[in-house]
Amino acid sequence: MATFDLEVIDAAIARFVVRDAASPSIARVTQQSATAPPVHDVVYAATTRHRLSQPWAPDDGMILETFDPTIAEGGAPPASILADVEWKYMEWAEGSLAESGGGLLGALPDGSYWLARTKLEATAPKTILLGNAWSPAPSNARQLADRRPLYAAAFGVRRGAPPSGASPLVGLAVLDYVGDASVDATLFFEIVEAKALTPDRSGDVVVVIPQTGALVVDALEAFSASDAQEARLRWERERSRALAQLLGDSYPTR
Repeated sequence: MATFDLEVIDAAIARFVVRDAASPSIARVTQQSATAPPVHDVVYAATTRHRLSQPWAPDDGMILETFDPTIAEGGAPPASILADVEWKYMEWAEGSLAESGGGLLGALPDGSYWLARTKLEATAPKTILLGNAWSPAPSNARQLADRRPLYAAAFGVRRGAPPSGASPLVGLAVLDYVGDASVDATLFFEIVEAKALTPDRSGDVVVVIPQTGALVVDALEAFSASDAQEARLRWERERSRALAQLLGDSYPTR
């Protein structure tokens, strides 16, 4: 049986730990072979939501795809966490768009995570960083941070719409993002489709930053195991928390 632990750090940051999640609904599935570079699928309930394709050369650009859910898939009920943990989350997330979306945390795979309340820009950027290339931003993208060595962007569950923020946005941390240690990126994905929101609904969003576990990958994994191990330690001990602090700085009452 999965166990969950939530520690509130301050008004903008919390830490969440998942243990013994036998069959998590949210997963990262990586396809890799001698004839093709790695492809990472972020899946929910065995259905691919978002796909990140790495290039042959680690210092080239990456490709990001979003797969629109069907009505049935989009309305799939979120997982649940223990009532006392969910209540603690709701108290911490009070006033955010994701205040009542904490049940989705119960779908995460084993690992430790930083939760951060942050601002979601209203307009799409012209470009986003995908690997080592600035590419035209899809209409469901929003950039959250670009301050080396950290980069972050968020993506809605559908290709044509930005994240609603009604549930936590789940991150895929991609270390050595541009082909070296100068940038670690986290791409945040909306996993489930929100129920109808009122047009004037506003507030901050909650992002889930993986510190350890299956939602942390390294772009150089296939090229240098020692470099990848060093990057993972650096991410776990320093950069994941630094990203939580950077994103949390936009939370107005911190």
